[in-house]
Amino acid sequence: MRNNETMDAAVEKSLSVMNGGTACVAGCGTGLALRRHSTRVARGLSSRHPQVNAGVLALIATLTLTLSLPIAAQQTTTAPAGIAPMLEEETAAVVVVDLDKIDLKALDEYAGKLLDKSYPSEPSKEVKKFIDAKASKIILSLSLMDIPQAGVPIAVLPKAGADPEPLRKLLTKMTQDNPRYSHEAKQIGDLLVMAPAATLKRISKNTAKRPDLEKALAAGEDAAVKIVFALPESTKATIAELMPTLPPELGGGDSSALSEGLQWGVITIQPPPKVSAKGLAQANDKESAAKLKDLWLQLIKVVAQESKITPRRIDKETFEKLLAIITPQVKDNQLTIEISPEQAEFAFQKLLVPFFHYEIVWRERSSRLKNLDMMVLIYANENRNQWPDNLGVLLKDGHVKKEDLRNPVRPDLEVGYILVKPAVPLDKLKDPSQTILIYEAYKQWGEGIFVALADGHVEFMPDQKQFESMLKQSTTAPTTAPAK
Repeated sequence: MRNNETMDAAVEKSLSVMNGGTACVAGCGTGLALRRHSTRVARGLSSRHPQVNAGVLALIATLTLTLSLPIAAQQTTTAPAGIAPMLEEETAAVVVVDLDKIDLKALDEYAGKLLDKSYPSEPSKEVKKFIDAKASKIILSLSLMDIPQAGVPIAVLPKAGADPEPLRKLLTKMTQDNPRYSHEAKQIGDLLVMAPAATLKRISKNTAKRPDLEKALAAGEDAAVKIVFALPESTKATIAELMPTLPPELGGGDSSALSEGLQWGVITIQPPPKVSAKGLAQANDKESAAKLKDLWLQLIKVVAQESKITPRRIDKETFEKLLAIITPQVKDNQLTIEISPEQAEFAFQKLLVPFFHYEIVWRERSSRLKNLDMMVLIYANENRNQWPDNLGVLLKDGHVKKEDLRNPVRPDLEVGYILVKPAVPLDKLKDPSQTILIYEAYKQWGEGIFVALADGHVEFMPDQKQFESMLKQSTTAPTTAPAK
């Protein structure tokens, strides 16, 4: 089962394998204790994804993190001042967003052009909060010590000479508005950092030197977004020890191209109105670069095959075009790619736009069912723990409106949900978390359906047999509201 009570974003769903898998390969130090942690995570990941070899998942995670867009740029800039505390021994990637280089109007226009009215808000609103608080740069640091439990720390660099107090208040409010993340805000050097208390303490004491990430930060053209990556030494040691040979799904062979051949990489992204990307992945030698290219292409195919999300099921011709866009070229000891504005727009249209549309509908499905679930429980509490006979009762007494009964994936039905009447009253339920109250009406099972449980939470159920078993235990007979 999958709990969607707090559905956050596309990333929360699509990056779950990456987060767990990265911990498998890289989330451990050279010490025995951290290597044991790596092995435990690997086993856990394998059990959650039995259809894929754990080694494949681990490698997918690491390469998705480090080579997700190995694009080429030859210009040299300088690393942002004050960023040193964010470069820890276990840091694998850093994202730097230069707010001065973002055109807010162009950002909204670009999003509106691609996503039409389905996009829930103007993306510039969140960015503008930081700009108004006199922020210069936003920095996200992915340390493998924070995976998978903690979360990515967010650092903000104020404009030169600006009063940091407005930024401190903004970050404090963000932590208060999202209590489930347990983040705090603290000034560390020139940075204002938002992260869990333990992470803040660790960052404030950081004295590690990461010349690989510093080189990556200094490389690449001057752009609004710069993403740098480098495998920590502990990661390289772990790959060499736990996976000296690549899994068959990724072509087999020696894994040293990854554990020894990859030095660092940088991605630079220009924002709207003309989105483009450049960068490079630096290898030790030409042979390592060629092996990394082969590994990257094989990885893409594995990810495409294993992906179960509908919008990613694209036709072969489109897949080949996308593959050509993200296929790196080997130039001496570097992997290089350049993505033009036209190529970027094509990729967005074929990948991100369907994904956003899918996520918006997914959120709405979860939200509507959650609301109906609450209304049924309120009704039961108001009526001596007795359940309504059907959803029409809730409509009649004003608990819900007519539009609340429409299911976004079943627009042909006036009532797109099935109310389940449990066999016993609310106060007699033995296990509310396993008792289905409402589920989405469906013609064919497809990927699965959302169900609402008697303890007030909503889950997505991909397994039809499991659903039918729970339904049988929950009810004497399902009932629905009248059609009209």
